[in-house]
Amino acid sequence: MRAPRNQGFTLLELIVVMLILAAMTGAVIPVFRETLFETRASSGVSDLVATMKYAQARAVTDVREFRVYFSEDENAYWIMAEIGREDGLTLFEDLDEREGEFRRLPQKLEFGRLRASSDRELDAEFISFYPSGASDVASIEIIHIGGRYSDRYTISTSGSLSRFEIEEPDKR
Repeated sequence: MRAPRNQGFTLLELIVVMLILAAMTGAVIPVFRETLFETRASSGVSDLVATMKYAQARAVTDVREFRVYFSEDENAYWIMAEIGREDGLTLFEDLDEREGEFRRLPQKLEFGRLRASSDRELDAEFISFYPSGASDVASIEIIHIGGRYSDRYTISTSGSLSRFEIEEPDKR
């Protein structure tokens, strides 16, 4: 009678399979990395638009002006609310709630061209949202650095009825 033969894989077979898996992983990682960057960029733009819509809604419900400020130097944005008038000037303060936090754009995103009103005291641009639902006419460009495409997102407000238009990069 013969001794039963071990049914298993040889070390050489295991090494070959591991090399194939490593090669496949190495080929797929750059694709997933770029997809992750594109998702972060899209998410960052969506967060900014959501903040702007929130400011618009609060302006209507609170019956006072709200502003979304943009700092190119800090690559960040935040909301301020009107608190009154003094000597012919409208005064604003930061919101104390989560929505008023100073928010930075995600990594690899930065502000490009900002066409909005300017606040010299804060060294920032802003878009005002009014109790009527209207806003300033403005355009914000966000650049995705290191992307595969001409990654420039443009967010525009139309003024009356304050529609938001988002122009995304052409990904052909």
